[in-house]
Amino acid sequence: MTRADLQHAEDRTSPSCAPMTECMWRWLTTRYICPIVGQGFPAATPTLAWLSDTNDNVSVRHLDITPPLNDSSVCDQYKSSQLVHSSHMADLRVVSSQHTFPLLLETALLAVFTVQTVYFVCHRCLSSDTNRDQPSHRHTTQHRLRVDSLVGLALCLYLLLLAYWAIDVAILHQELSILIRSESSPLSDVDVYAPIERVRTMEKYIQATLQVMIWIAGDSVALWRAYVVLGKGYRMKVLTASLLFIDFGAYVSHLVYYTSPSQDPPLFMGRLWERVSGPISVVPYMTAASATAFVQLATTSLISYKAWLVWTSRKGLFCGPGRVFRTLAAVIESGLLYTLLWIWYIIGSNDRVTGPTAAAWVDYYMLPVTAMFPTLVVMVVALQDSVLEGDGHSQ
Repeated sequence: MTRADLQHAEDRTSPSCAPMTECMWRWLTTRYICPIVGQGFPAATPTLAWLSDTNDNVSVRHLDITPPLNDSSVCDQYKSSQLVHSSHMADLRVVSSQHTFPLLLETALLAVFTVQTVYFVCHRCLSSDTNRDQPSHRHTTQHRLRVDSLVGLALCLYLLLLAYWAIDVAILHQELSILIRSESSPLSDVDVYAPIERVRTMEKYIQATLQVMIWIAGDSVALWRAYVVLGKGYRMKVLTASLLFIDFGAYVSHLVYYTSPSQDPPLFMGRLWERVSGPISVVPYMTAASATAFVQLATTSLISYKAWLVWTSRKGLFCGPGRVFRTLAAVIESGLLYTLLWIWYIIGSNDRVTGPTAAAWVDYYMLPVTAMFPTLVVMVVALQDSVLEGDGHSQ
């Protein structure tokens, strides 16, 4: 308020203007004093008002400024604004703990995956050129296709993860923008997350599709590895095709069911979503994740069986486990660790078991690890071969 406003308030205090003076004081107190008192004036001075004397010196005296019952909506509105502000701060804490900080971890893993992909592609291309120039290692068409397929797989997984990460960044930006706008906007009963859900429905479905593509690629690499190690027989063809069909069917059903909570789901999915809800609604997702864990466990068991056969055939004939067994051991160890990680993911991604924050962290770091795993195993095997070759040359 300016000094002219105070002078105007004093002029209104004459006996002839008593009703207007009362209205003026009521307006001043409800407009300016009530919010200030609500922000934390000491209890000893609950009511304050001001007048100006003839010398334009502002003096303060106690007045009864308690608003009438019909004017209490102003203070109630201020209290409601404080509650809304607290709700916005709680929403901001949720976004920070379940999206912002996990996204930083996902970004760090993406940076590691970038370095891994660049190293893998350069190493494969250089090794291919070296083998082509050596007369003892003729560069056959089959070898070149294998190198090209591995490089293509690494680049494909990296691009899929990069797209997934970009959508995560866009979703976080949308959430923070809506929270900031709702904080600065007038009081409203509209749920702050309603516009967020409308905006990100399609984005989350695209993310689910990218996630499924990465997981199916990882499972296909694991099945192909077991198929090559155990021999390309008829039984292995049937077993590999059956496991891949089960895995693919589980993920397709998950994607189809994922359309049910969208704004315009298919008619049959909308009816299914109305009938099935609660804990049963996560069954397709958990079934798909369990299918991947089962595929990893099955392939690791098959490769372990092959390693056991190699070990028993070499027993008593040669010293040491040999190159093949060491390579299989590296694949088995990584496969076992990856299987345990998937079992933990099935448990940890369920927010009813671990809580929303822990489940969010698990979701954010699991997909980069899944994308890195296929090329990481190839790098481990290549490193194992290079170490064995160095030992052989030194001996």
